[in-house]
Amino acid sequence: MKKKICSNVLVIMLILAALFTSGCGPEVRLGAIMLRDAIKGDSPFFEDSGSKWKTIKLEQNDGKILQLDLPFALNDNGEFESDDIVQNAEWHRYKNDSIFVSVDHCRLADSKKEVTFNLKTFTADFGGREKMHPKLKKIEKRTINGKEMTYAEIQAEDNGARTIECVGIHSGRESWTIIYAYRSDDKAMHKLVEKSIASISLG
Repeated sequence: MKKKICSNVLVIMLILAALFTSGCGPEVRLGAIMLRDAIKGDSPFFEDSGSKWKTIKLEQNDGKILQLDLPFALNDNGEFESDDIVQNAEWHRYKNDSIFVSVDHCRLADSKKEVTFNLKTFTADFGGREKMHPKLKKIEKRTINGKEMTYAEIQAEDNGARTIECVGIHSGRESWTIIYAYRSDDKAMHKLVEKSIASISLG
C-alpha cells in the first residue's frame, strides 16, 4: 500500500513539474487531467480502464442489432427528415475535446438502390466540410466479425491535422455509417478507435 501511495505521489509531482516547465498550455492541462484520472481509475481513454467500456446496441427497422464498444454513451440523438429517397434516418453522437463519434442509420425507400460509401458520404456530418479540405487516403472492403463493411481513412484540417476513420455497412435496404474523428497525433484516441472498430457487428 505504501509503495502504491509513493508511486502515485511521484507521478503527481512529475505532472506538476511538466505544468510549470511548459507554461501550462491547454494540451498539457488536458494530458495532466487524463493521466490523473487514469491513476484513479476514472479515465475512459486508456486500455487499462476496460471496465469503463460498454456495448452500444442500436436496432434497425428489420430488427437486426448494430453493436459497437465505446468508453462512453452516444448521448446526442436525433432524426433526419424523411423524403422520397431516405426514410427513418437517425443519428447517435458523442463529442468531447479529444474525439467526435457519429453513428448514422437510414432506410432507403427504393429497394433497388443502396448508399454509396465515399468521401462525400463519410463527411456529411461535418458542417463547413469544404474548409476542412478532406482528402480520402484509403478506402477498402473489410470483414469485421463476419460482416463485410467499407472502411475509409480521411485526412482533414480543423485547427490542426485530423484523422477521420469511417465504417459503412449495407444491410438490405438499410445502411449505417460510423465516423470517428480525432487529432492525427493523438495515439490514445487512435488506439481507442481501433478497439471500437474491431468490436462492430450487425446481426
